[in-house]
This record gives sequence, C-alpha cells and structure tokens, in this order.
Amino acid sequence: MNKYILTLATSAAAVQLAACTTMPTSGPLPDLVVGSLSPSISAGAPGQAFNIAGSLDNIGTATIDRVPGMATTSANFYLHDTDGTRISGADGAWVDFGGVGFGDPFTPGSSFPFSMPRTVPSGVAPGPYQICAFIDSGEQILESDETNNETCAPFSILDASALADIVMVELSATPSRVRRGETFELASAYSNEGAQDVPAPPGPENFVSTSADITLKTLDGESVPRADGEFGGYVAGWGRTEDLRVGQTHRNRETVSAPTDIPPGEYLLCADVDLANNVPESDETNNRLCTPFTLLP
Repeated sequence: MNKYILTLATSAAAVQLAACTTMPTSGPLPDLVVGSLSPSISAGAPGQAFNIAGSLDNIGTATIDRVPGMATTSANFYLHDTDGTRISGADGAWVDFGGVGFGDPFTPGSSFPFSMPRTVPSGVAPGPYQICAFIDSGEQILESDETNNETCAPFSILDASALADIVMVELSATPSRVRRGETFELASAYSNEGAQDVPAPPGPENFVSTSADITLKTLDGESVPRADGEFGGYVAGWGRTEDLRVGQTHRNRETVSAPTDIPPGEYLLCADVDLANNVPESDETNNRLCTPFTLLP
C-alpha cells in the first residue's frame, strides 16, 4: 500500500480544483472513499483545539493521474447536523474545517493518511453534530461508484457557560536567578472558576523559555512544551489526583532544578495547566502564567 505526503489547506475553497481529470467512460475506473475519519475528541467547547485524522483511499481499479500544477483530488470537511444537513455559522457561511489535497498519482490500493489540527468552531449552538469528509465533492473524477465519497463521525459542541474554567492564579520562583542545575522553590496554584467540576485535572507543565507562546511538541516519543525553534527548558512539575471542584484551588510548593539544556540568559518561567487542551473549558486562554527568570553562567 502506497502512502504519500499531504498538502493541508485552511479552507475548503483552497483545495477546489480548476481542472478536471480526464478518465475513460468505460473499463477500469478509480473508486475514491474516505477510508477512516477520527476526531481526537468526540465533544468540545468553542475554541478548543483538537485533531482530525483518517485516510482517503482508492479502492478502484484505475489510477488518477496528476493534473499539472494541481492536486489530483481533494477532500473537504464540514460540520453537519445529525440528519445530514450542512451547518451554517453566524455569518451564513458553511462551517468547514478546511481540506486536504494531493499532488501524486492516486493508484489502485493507495491510501493517503491525513492529520489536521483544528479548532472547535464558535457561533454554533451547542448540541450533537457530525464532522463529515467528502472526497471529490465536486465530482470531477469519474468513478465506478459515485455514492461512497462521504463519511461522517459524531461530534458534539458543548455549552461553554456550563463548563469548567481552569485558571493559573499564582506562579513564583525563589530565587528567580539561579545557575543551570541549581535548585529553587517553585510555587504555583490553579483554580476552577467555571461551572463544572474537573475529575483528576492535569498538573501544570513548567518550562523556561524566551517566549510565552508554547505548544506541545513530540521529543523522544513524549509530548513536552516547546517554543518554536527552541529545544530544552523543561522543568519537572507536579500534579494532583483529586478532583478540582468549582471554586476550589490547588496549591503546591516544591524544590526543582533549573534546566541544564539551555544557555544562560534572561528567560520566562511559565506554568500552563491543561496545555494539551484535554479539558473542555469556557475559556481556553487563561491556563498560563509566566514570570521573569534568569539562568546565570
């Protein structure tokens, strides 16, 4: 089974083809299907990050050749009601999750895996929906079966006002100027200022960085906080196993070691609770605090 690299687009319109692929009207024909479709979460709050993964397959008997300078085929992703009706947002436009396009010949038996980071849309009423993927939605490619180009997966949008809201409320380092590898006291606290309890919430991820703009990146098979272009700076953190109830605060003081894998300099010491956005929240923007921190030579 062949596998290829994807080209991701930020909107459905960006992957529309301007030319049709010429295929015979008889004999061997391709058959394009969405082989799998898997949102990383089955329900999320507006603004919550998640991932859409799956594969697009050619289960037919003919190859779809490349259109010069264009993708041979594409798939687009939309939000649908449970009855199959495509959903429009507050601006009247369809709620779409972008698309994927391919520039290689799509041979029989080939499978194109895809994985797209996306965000739960705003401006849509809470409730049960579907995320649907369409391959060759413009019917530009003649296939042996034109009825199997769509696959949907259940997905619910949650009411943000009824969700938890985990907020980092305290962060300090004592002392705030240390040499690499030296210990210091890290004090931090986070509260639940929302409307729903959080069972066994994740503890803060702590890191020393030149930037407060941190995302989770994979390093040696583990997800760790990293700024773009930076490697290192992770500081061991803490976690609690008990629930974080509405109005409750979890506090901690611990002795930790300053990182040794980044050079001396002026940095930020940051703590982010629920960095992976695993907990649906009414506000996903208040999970992080940073404070000035210096690594001495």
